[in-house]
Amino acid sequence: MALNSLLVSLFLLASSAAGQATLQPASVTGTVRDVNGGVLPGAIVAVIDLRTSTAIQTAVAAFNGTFTLSSIRAGHYRLRVTLSGFEPYDQPLVIDPRQPSRIDVTLSLSRVQEQVVVHGTPTDLVMTPTARVDRTLLETLPSESLSSGLSSVITLTSPGVAADSNGSFHPLGEHAETSFSIDNQPISDQQSRIFSNQISPNAIQSIDVQTGVPAAEFGDKTSLVATVTTRSGLGARGVSGAASIGYGSFHSPTASFSLGHGNEHVGNFLSVDATLSGRFLDTPEVEPLHADGHVYNLFDR
Repeated sequence: MALNSLLVSLFLLASSAAGQATLQPASVTGTVRDVNGGVLPGAIVAVIDLRTSTAIQTAVAAFNGTFTLSSIRAGHYRLRVTLSGFEPYDQPLVIDPRQPSRIDVTLSLSRVQEQVVVHGTPTDLVMTPTARVDRTLLETLPSESLSSGLSSVITLTSPGVAADSNGSFHPLGEHAETSFSIDNQPISDQQSRIFSNQISPNAIQSIDVQTGVPAAEFGDKTSLVATVTTRSGLGARGVSGAASIGYGSFHSPTASFSLGHGNEHVGNFLSVDATLSGRFLDTPEVEPLHADGHVYNLFDR
């Protein structure tokens, strides 16, 4: 009888110890890394209660990526790890005080999905000129070239445009990628009197210069586009004209004459100018030997 009582007592003591072991809190440790093995400090590690779906304890990964969650009662949970820029990590977690819990977590980069919607409006097609030259400025602007007056105007008024040889100009980019549009007539040839006929500044009403990447209407030009509007006499409300003569160094006489008349519906403009010079070309000599030249321009619209 005494032996049976002793066995029962030993069994009760063992059961009580086992029950206390199941209720004893435990700890969870681990390290958070990326797919390349690098540690991820700042990751948030949480133990989630399955019944309430709430975090019963959280921790932040240290500078070396390690974390420790302590004093967790034995049971079944979920371990959730989150970090900005990475996919959330979620897995079942069983807390058993008889077995140490160590979990190494690997986070993958988040899969970002972006959707870009472009809405076009008519204002998107409007190109703001880099420089705009009106008739008032043309009449007061000095010319640096006797042979290329239009090129000289663009050189003096447009930012990012440098003077080239023989009255030409060089914009930002390839100078061969320059185009002119004179009264909506595209001209892609080089506009210099050395190489081709160039319209006289006396016949120009305004110039809009666009640099950078021009609009598609100008084709594949990528350097500079000069949109030139000539004088027509429209809106003159009568007859108006001007005449001038001049003489400069290197035996350079100049003469110009213009006459315009019209109303709001019809008009006509005539311009005649001539230039002679002993330094028609851009030569390096102080006394050029082969630079004599002359230009005669007749414009009627």
